Amino acid sequence: MTLYKNQEETFIEFTFRLIEKAKDENHKKISIESLYRHSYGSFLKRELGSKCANIYIEAPFEIRANREFERLRKVNIKNNQLDLEQIIYRVKEKDEFKIKHGADKCKMIADYIIDNDGNMDYENFLLEINTIVSKVK
Repeated sequence: MTLYKNQEETFIEFTFRLIEKAKDENHKKISIESLYRHSYGSFLKRELGSKCANIYIEAPFEIRANREFERLRKVNIKNNQLDLEQIIYRVKEKDEFKIKHGADKCKMIADYIIDNDGNMDYENFLLEINTIVSKVK
């Protein structure tokens, strides 16, 4: 395994591999989800220009905790032993990890911000994402 001197080298290597794979598989568009490091989003925007859109999706803590509960309930219906306190702890841990890696700065570099506060159904959420994607060249 190659060790890279800094994040930028890692981003460059990852991006070239991703672009090559997309070409090999004839993909016209790709998405990188859960981009915790704003520096990578900035790098992509700088390198790809209008071919890139950074989308920041925000949701209130309570909504995210409820979604985490529902996700875990679906995955582990038979053994759903987690209580509200444990769910809140899990979501806070995820937030701390994201902040530690600069995710809180991703909003500052976003081309689009989507408020996913639970008032939008999933179909309209996808429609909003697809509208943004259609604008990317």
